[in-house]
Amino acid sequence: MSYIWSLPLRQRRNRTTVVAVLAISCVLLYWIGFPSPGSQNVITVSPQDCYRVIAENEDMIPYAACHIQKQTWAPASFVYGFGSQNVHYPASLDSPQPVMKVEYPKNSINPLSGRVGGVGWFTHNVHPSQEMYFQYDVKFQHGFSWVKGGKLPGMYGGRTECSGGNTALDCFSIRLMWRKNGDGEAYLYVPKDEQVPDISKIPPKTEVNPTYGISAGRGAFQFTSGQWDTVGMFVKMNDIGSANGLFKIWVNKKLVIQFDKVVWRTMDIGIDGIQFETFFGGSRPGFEAAEQSFSYFRNVFYATQVPADLPQ
Repeated sequence: MSYIWSLPLRQRRNRTTVVAVLAISCVLLYWIGFPSPGSQNVITVSPQDCYRVIAENEDMIPYAACHIQKQTWAPASFVYGFGSQNVHYPASLDSPQPVMKVEYPKNSINPLSGRVGGVGWFTHNVHPSQEMYFQYDVKFQHGFSWVKGGKLPGMYGGRTECSGGNTALDCFSIRLMWRKNGDGEAYLYVPKDEQVPDISKIPPKTEVNPTYGISAGRGAFQFTSGQWDTVGMFVKMNDIGSANGLFKIWVNKKLVIQFDKVVWRTMDIGIDGIQFETFFGGSRPGFEAAEQSFSYFRNVFYATQVPADLPQ
């Protein structure tokens, strides 16, 4: 049995406001390979119990458990994941905040392949939201070999399996990806037949794959190995029957991608939570990690509104 983690609370300027609106969820998760979600895979405990578990078993927990910062919602649960063996916490880096280190073993690729690299899990909100902001810091080791690309955390709704070639008729997801040479993009699973033609024109380059996701805004930003980058994303659901959904991506407080004609849904679903996944791939040959590689994460949080200091 292992415990799942999330990163500690990010300090906010107005502590009084934060105390008034924070809801802290703290959960423990059984990891059993890559199972389907089920009650036997999820354990929820109070923050006090979680603190006690960490204090008493710190040497037994190789990665963190316990704090996701969020506003106004009831507590969330974590549901199934993969890659607990690839997580090292806390990592020894020159950082004032605790850091999670994620390993991608050589030749690892999409976890469904059986060559598991990276890590993944989902949070599930008690009440789906119509809009949400998600932010984290990410760093790739110096000299990181980008190969053809890999996934980074994002958000999802409807159900957790909205990736891997899913038709996304009753679900959606938006994650970030790195591509060759560190080019960044938003990666969407949405009902493709419902989208307006303009979605294929998001600059500088967008590809609508008939089988897999939509690579939106490829090259609009770039990751640099050995450097911390702060990425943020905001999603607002469309009205059912209208192409008026929205997403925005910021990197280091610069607005780099935005589109306001997305059809996220054709039925009554909302944003269910965080899809915290990172791995090499793609599912096809050529996406495998060329060597043992590492990424780092810190300051993970989500909220109902975009921070006021970000350009709109």
